[in-house]
Amino acid sequence: MVSKSQMLACAALAALAAGCGSFGNAPVSGVKEATPYEAAKPTLDKHCVRCHGGERPAAKLALTAFPFVSATISDQKVIAAKIKARIHEELKPMPPKNVVDRPTATELATLDHLAD
Repeated sequence: MVSKSQMLACAALAALAAGCGSFGNAPVSGVKEATPYEAAKPTLDKHCVRCHGGERPAAKLALTAFPFVSATISDQKVIAAKIKARIHEELKPMPPKNVVDRPTATELATLDHLAD
């Protein structure tokens, strides 16, 4: 069963994909640039969703729907800043140090850009 918050998150993702979100970028020469979420989604899917997805996401943070897209703009920035801090944390980074397939510098940069 889909919860109300999951439906809101999906609706917000659809709005972002349509260019209606607060993270959207203005088109350049008729070509729509990817939003920070769209740019980060492959990295999230590859490195984060394995634990932060499904019905019981780790730390109750479901990155499959990237829940902060349905939050207020100030809350979005707070959550994105927390993600940025965790991926660069020395003692307990995300993904954990024991994960073999670590994000590349380019992939980390896409996650950093979420907090912009």
